[in-house]
Amino acid sequence: LWAGAAHSAPSPLLGQSAWIESGQQVTVEQASTRFSGLFKPTVASTVYSLGPDKTLWLRLRLQAPPGAAPGWGIDLPVPLLDSVAVYQLGPDGKWSAQRAGDLLAVASWSRPGRYASFDMNLPVGPARDVYVQVRHRDPIGFELRIAPAPDLEQARKLEYLALGMILGILILLAVWCLIQSGIHRDLAYAWYALFAAVMTLTMASVTGVAGHLLWNQSPFWSDRAQGVLPIMLAGVNVLFLRHLCSIGARYPRVDVVALTTGVLVLLMGVAYIFVDGWMGNAFVTFSLIASVLLTFALAGLAWHRG
Repeated sequence: LWAGAAHSAPSPLLGQSAWIESGQQVTVEQASTRFSGLFKPTVASTVYSLGPDKTLWLRLRLQAPPGAAPGWGIDLPVPLLDSVAVYQLGPDGKWSAQRAGDLLAVASWSRPGRYASFDMNLPVGPARDVYVQVRHRDPIGFELRIAPAPDLEQARKLEYLALGMILGILILLAVWCLIQSGIHRDLAYAWYALFAAVMTLTMASVTGVAGHLLWNQSPFWSDRAQGVLPIMLAGVNVLFLRHLCSIGARYPRVDVVALTTGVLVLLMGVAYIFVDGWMGNAFVTFSLIASVLLTFALAGLAWHRG
């Protein structure tokens, strides 16, 4: 849907080059002059080797197509990015900056939204350079969407429409399960309601909806929730399936493993708030892999006994 809307106008991108700074001290004035020779051509599918002490600089060579309106925009549709800034050279010869990212309260972004999104004045005329500065604690790749501002706005609305439908269905599922739990006095429905509720929060967080609409004043939780909620969902998933499959009588050891793993993963979700770097990544990796493996193991044993 976005491709049909945002690509209705010719792209103004003439070229794209990148440079990864070993540190976070270089200014845009220095990047555009002193370090300009370090930029190398790059492609859209590149995964950049970022880390806690690295900064990615992108230099975009842009020229508006003849007859195009000056109102353009740049979107980086990845809610995970820690810090993003876009620098444009104004008529006075000074660089102006727009900022976004997890480490900045969404309410204070230049353009609040699910992900980094920036307005850009690109009048018809000579080609000009726009610099994008990205910081993130892990290697990451992302798409750059450059299109007329109305097209990008339409694309964002379509994305919210799809996400609203999905999140609405999950909320209805959670409420229906709570009602069924009350009617039938069956704990399995309550577990399912909890699973659906955590799934809803997780999807809202990783898609940027929650950061934009629910906790847009808290950059700390907006950043931490991207890891905490998926871990908590993995733990709830294991405990829910353990209850649903009821394998304790025939496979007590597997049951103990499932119970221990589920509780351990939930504790990892709490601990993730206070850790960073490789340990946080290890918590996420262990939780998701353990959840997937136990999902198939518990379901497979339940199927095996008929």
